[in-house]
This record gives sequence, C-alpha cells and structure tokens, in this order.
Amino acid sequence: MKTFGGASAAGQRGGFWVVLLVLILVVYQAIVLVNTYLLPMGLLAWERRALPVWERSALLLEGDRFAGHVGFLRQHVPEDARLILPPLERNNAYEHIGLMQYFLFPRDIHNCGHSETPAECVRRMTGETTYIIALDYFPPRAETLETKTFLQYEEDLGVFAPR
Repeated sequence: MKTFGGASAAGQRGGFWVVLLVLILVVYQAIVLVNTYLLPMGLLAWERRALPVWERSALLLEGDRFAGHVGFLRQHVPEDARLILPPLERNNAYEHIGLMQYFLFPRDIHNCGHSETPAECVRRMTGETTYIIALDYFPPRAETLETKTFLQYEEDLGVFAPR
C-alpha cells in the first residue's frame, strides 16, 4: 500500500526503527558524557570554588605540584621583591614571565637573557631583594649558593633567597 509521498508502510516502519536506534544511541552518549566528564569536572570545580583565583588557575593549568610551588613562592618572596626565572628554553610555565606574573603579582618578575649562561645570570642577580626560582635544572647550585640561601619546597623545587 502506498501512502502520501510514495513511501510504503513497511518503509516507514524501518525508518521508525532507525530513528529509535539513533535516539537510544544519543541518550547513551549523553549519559556517558555526563558520568565520565561533566559530573567529575563539575564536582572538581565546585570543590575548588573557595580557592583564590590564582590557586584555582594553577591547579587547572599545571597541577598540584606547580600550584603548591607557586603558593610557596607567594609565602617566601615578599611582594616588593624581584624574582628571577630561567631563560625561555624548555617552554614550561616557570619560564613564561606573563604567566608567572599572573600567579605572583605584584612581585617584579624577570628571566635570564638568551645570550647569557645561567651562571652569568646568577652572578648578575645579587640584590638584597632579588630571589631566584629553584628548579631541577636552574640555577646552577654552586654559583647560586655563594650569594643566596636555598629555601626548599620539595626535592628540587624552592627559591634562593638573599642572605
């Protein structure tokens, strides 16, 4: 039997099952999306809503270790001090002046120049209010310990403070 538009009744029933199957798959995908991504991320955001904005951002961008180190720097580097970062070589968050300025404002943030070695940079940074960030690869420990005191955060992380 033909219906309006020329489709048979059997063809309409087949189309109904295809639409029903697609609808079931869409509902299943929505359930999976909510349970595996939206709900966990929503709960994480809800738990972190009371944190300061810099800490929330550090946790989401780089993780717990980075956020903890930034908190340590905020505690041990005075707001009117200068903090020296490594030169931009490894392209990590610690080397980007703008990003670190966001996390450590109002401290004066600088990094070593591309044309100088880390040892030369450290020898140049001897001011009474100059701190040097300590990472596993920066700065050279022997030269830095001649003029600065190491304040350890975790293993190889910390800050070199004036004596």
